[in-house]
Amino acid sequence: MLKVADFKDIHHFTDGEEKVFSYRFGNTVYEEVADGGIYRSAGWNTAGFTLNVLDGLNTRLNPGCYFSPQAFDIEVDGRTLTHHWEFEKFESNTEVLENGAKVLHGIVSLKNTLLDVRVCVHTILDGTSVMTRYITLTNDTEKAINISRVSPMRGAVDYVGAIHEVLQSKDLSDLYSVGYFESSNWGEEGLFGWHKLPVARYGFCGKFQNERFRHPAFMLKNNAYGTLYFCQLAWTGGYEITFDLKHNAGVAYLEFNIEIDSEHPIDVLNSGETYVSPEVHITATSGSFDDAVNMMHEHTRRSVFTLPEQETATSGLITSGVGPERAMTFEAAKHFIDTAAMVGAETFVLDAGWYLPEGEEITGWSDGTGNWYADEAKYGKDFSEIRDYVHSKGLLFGLWMEPESFGSKAEILKEHPEWRGVTFDGKPSRIVNMANPEAVQWVESEISRIIEEYHLELFRLDFNVETREWYIQDEKSGVVRSGVHEYYKNTCDMYRRLRKKYPNVIFENCASGGSRTTLDFVRNFTHTWVTDWQREPRSIAITNGMTMVLPPEKVDGLTGGMNSHIIGSLDFQARRTIFGKPSVNTFNCIGSKYNPNQLDFIKHTFDLYKEVVRPFAKDGLIFHHTPECGGLHPKGVTILERSAKDAQCGILGVFALYDLKDEFVTVYPRGLDLGANYEITMDNSGAKTIVSAFELVNHGIKVNLDTALSSELIIYKKV
Repeated sequence: MLKVADFKDIHHFTDGEEKVFSYRFGNTVYEEVADGGIYRSAGWNTAGFTLNVLDGLNTRLNPGCYFSPQAFDIEVDGRTLTHHWEFEKFESNTEVLENGAKVLHGIVSLKNTLLDVRVCVHTILDGTSVMTRYITLTNDTEKAINISRVSPMRGAVDYVGAIHEVLQSKDLSDLYSVGYFESSNWGEEGLFGWHKLPVARYGFCGKFQNERFRHPAFMLKNNAYGTLYFCQLAWTGGYEITFDLKHNAGVAYLEFNIEIDSEHPIDVLNSGETYVSPEVHITATSGSFDDAVNMMHEHTRRSVFTLPEQETATSGLITSGVGPERAMTFEAAKHFIDTAAMVGAETFVLDAGWYLPEGEEITGWSDGTGNWYADEAKYGKDFSEIRDYVHSKGLLFGLWMEPESFGSKAEILKEHPEWRGVTFDGKPSRIVNMANPEAVQWVESEISRIIEEYHLELFRLDFNVETREWYIQDEKSGVVRSGVHEYYKNTCDMYRRLRKKYPNVIFENCASGGSRTTLDFVRNFTHTWVTDWQREPRSIAITNGMTMVLPPEKVDGLTGGMNSHIIGSLDFQARRTIFGKPSVNTFNCIGSKYNPNQLDFIKHTFDLYKEVVRPFAKDGLIFHHTPECGGLHPKGVTILERSAKDAQCGILGVFALYDLKDEFVTVYPRGLDLGANYEITMDNSGAKTIVSAFELVNHGIKVNLDTALSSELIIYKKV
């Protein structure tokens, strides 16, 4: 990967009748043009060159070759506003984020001549090779308007000339590959796969027309030129991402569209109000797959996860806990706390059911949500006894909560039935209507009360609401609209306020596993639970995929619970977790003896995480040697690597999946300083040797995998 110094610049100029906006960030350049009533995308360059570097021969995309070159799309009151935009002004300002990072914020203001509305196109550059884009729409009419359609970013993206000369194959679907997560179902998060892009409209969706567990992101690769686009939509609600490949006279033209998907209208704006779209985070590079991934991680660490860091809340502590699948009494919990302390965990959480009488947890935890008071028979009024025991073992104390849902026994509904969401078919939802400011205030006050009254050091959020229940109706200005946009605006704002209010509390995010992993939501949490499927080997494929879109220190993985113990060797189960942020449950039933061999290995693995990985985790690199792991029943081998940015040390995991073909696998570490020597430790045997990085990169390390669902961990340190 070519090292790129921080660089950001926005250049606005007139070229003939065109107003040109050139965005340069890292070694990436993206340009847009306002001309003839259209604001359109004009192309990319991945080598740092502006598209008019030769004054008389610019290389911007020809809008006449694309059916939809416009850089955004909005529909208001049934009218598509893709045309009739007049340029008003451009401004560019340096802004300081909460973490002290300086960004360049460019704003292009456009006025529509068909309808009295204004769009502002916002572009934020932070010096990395990733840009942030969103749009705002302001209603300057004297009446309310309905927003039916929003695409915060779209348009012409790429072209290939002389197709049959640059492409060996005669099949045009070999020209582009698009990679995305192949499933939107529970327990199938992060299963990444590449697909040929046909000469047709092609796309995927989630969280509305499909289930809610697909993270909205894509990789797009130009196989002829090597250009790689990586994009994430920071939006927890519904979306649809489409690509349209066409060809004419030996030239291929590619458009894309990132669209918000929902019941219509998406929103209602009164006179003078402004709608703010979700953000798009996008880069283009001529580098490798993991160059793009690590660029994205550098960007999100700098510009998304911006809350000032407190050591307690952000140091990647190993989490443990007990939930309703087991007894949750104080005496039972002591067994889990003891186990957690033995293996090196650093926090303990009482999960769902702490508010219910003994014996009702496993079947009633969902019905009891909304009544957030400790069951006194189990824990007393304030958890003081169990909290003291947790502290005596050197752990921090936390509680689980699902504050945005009402169980069937929620007492507050007797007083405020209007706080419950109602779907478009008129049915009551489990969801709290967070589009209602009074309901938001109550939820926020309940979370604050629990944190303060029970002296929490960790707050674990959950959200077990089916997709069809998300889409609640909400009325504004006499119009029934989708409540999702207002819901997530209010909800994300609330969690951000809470995170700032309690900076030393660890905020952990979960949503039936990984249904709310998007950047708009996770930015308010210290880390996130990306799946409830912890069973091998699919769980390693999930970790593999989710660490593409989220920095690995934000990605939780569990050993010793949620059926992670059913399949695979102990080493496979434990090692997989340290390629994210580890969590642990227990390893033997209450009343039985501990197995020292088992616990010693878990502690050994966690010690490696603490000593080798955690010191570099906040700015470290990750390498996906095998990006595609094979779906629901992964086969072959998965290889993951984490390394320090300065190449001082790293770990490389080799995981045998189903249908292992070869006992020996050769791996080639990537996070090395080629001029240095490294001490290599093979964790299975403990054998050590010193090898030059040049030798490692060129000849690799041969790993013996005896059987399916076994593993090897290689630790390397510069000497």
